[in-house]
Amino acid sequence: MNRYLYILPLLLLAWFASGRVMAQTNGTDPQVVCVGYIGAYQVDYTENSGAGTIGSTYSWSVITAGFSGFISLNQGPGLSENRVIIDWGATPPGVYQVQIVETNAGCDGQPVILNVQLLPIANNTTTITACDTYTWAVDGNTYNATGTYTFVNGCNTETLELTITPSANNTTTITACDTYTWAVDGNTYNASGTYTFVNGCNTETLDLTITPSANNTTTITACDSYTWALDGTTYTTSGTYTFVNGCNTETLDLTITPSANNTTTITACDSYTWAVDGNTYNASGTYTFVNGCNTETLELTITPSANNTTTITACDTYTWAVDGTTYTSSGTYTFVTACNTETLDLTITPSTNNTTTITACDTYTWAVDGNTYNASGTYTFVNGCNTETLDLTITPSANNTTT
Repeated sequence: MNRYLYILPLLLLAWFASGRVMAQTNGTDPQVVCVGYIGAYQVDYTENSGAGTIGSTYSWSVITAGFSGFISLNQGPGLSENRVIIDWGATPPGVYQVQIVETNAGCDGQPVILNVQLLPIANNTTTITACDTYTWAVDGNTYNATGTYTFVNGCNTETLELTITPSANNTTTITACDTYTWAVDGNTYNASGTYTFVNGCNTETLDLTITPSANNTTTITACDSYTWALDGTTYTTSGTYTFVNGCNTETLDLTITPSANNTTTITACDSYTWAVDGNTYNASGTYTFVNGCNTETLELTITPSANNTTTITACDTYTWAVDGTTYTSSGTYTFVTACNTETLDLTITPSTNNTTTITACDTYTWAVDGNTYNASGTYTFVNGCNTETLDLTITPSANNTTT
């Protein structure tokens, strides 16, 4: 960096007045330069090919107290004295007078004074980290690259230490139930919206949709298994099952009871009243009654009833072929086989026996049965329970004629 911003040469012209030589300047007065400035000063540079007035010598000095630099003489063409270099060195800020005296033919000219103002040097460095671009207010420029930039204004030097970081933008779209805690900023949000968090040149955007939760519980008691329409799963054990769809939570409170099945086979006459359901059935069929997970099945056969009555009159005893029993007394007896009912209407009469002994000639007509017998023998006539016996002796007739 060139800290010497002002190199302001003096234009000193030699002229003669009242017999005296005077060096003159038409330059800027005061000259404003920075502390430590090194610059060239010359007079009469248009004469003698820049070597000053022929025959003149020049005396240079800083006449203001505090000057701590040095003057390099004879810097003109051919080491002429009309040009010097002044190094202001560590001379402190202030206004200093540079005096030039031209001598010609033994005569000193009127001293020429140049006022030089030394200003303090001010250096300032600004360190900036920016995203993508940075417009420096000092010089009005917009920078898009990292680097060190300098702007000099008089004795003030502004330095910009610039770091450009490309922007990074990321958008996260979230749908949440009730609330959402964003890991990026640690905040918990309970309302839908667009939220932004900037960290350096990184911009995180949260596009958030909050949906209120909905909870529903269904209580089911089922036999053996249950297929839940919500998730299509078949469950075989009791328990609490959950299905989440978005912000909707469905809970199944399920009780599984093992099935019990019982079949009763009945054959009945005409009708049957089933104690399980209290119904009276008069037709064959299969009937079912479900109570919870218990299933009762009735396999029913209805047979129409058949009734038959036999009336018997017997003597002393009667053996009924239907049941194989021998009855000795009158009465009504019943035998049921399936839906057939046999009834015995029984009259028992005690037996009577009578024997008649007859001896007859040639023939005998028995009044009991009206028959005429001509041979000896035993004859029986049964009338009901009365038995008449004829013990018959037939004797042939003997005829004797006496003359």
